[in-house]
Amino acid sequence: MSQWFSTQEGIATGCVTVGAAVGGIVFSLLLQMLFDKFPWQTAILALSGILFALMLLGNLLVETNLIRKPPAEGWHRSVLLDLLKSPKFWLVTYAVFGGFALFFSWALFGL
Repeated sequence: MSQWFSTQEGIATGCVTVGAAVGGIVFSLLLQMLFDKFPWQTAILALSGILFALMLLGNLLVETNLIRKPPAEGWHRSVLLDLLKSPKFWLVTYAVFGGFALFFSWALFGL
């Protein structure tokens, strides 16, 4: 997202995240409806065709990304050190991987 949006990157990332969740729900319901009407091979082919059409449309409508100045020399070291010192980075890392491990273990062994 950072290569396409420079001013409202947070809002764009939020839209992508919400869109992925809504897409997961919509495509699950669509696939369930297709399973009720068609055999599974036809239902999967129909869903694949819908996904292909949407991806083709997205690729045809995309524009070139923003042109940015090349980063200054040595930027990667300072960014990495600042990132590793940031408590926000460690909190997000723990939340993502710790939460994933917790719920995966719960789903695997608890259900």
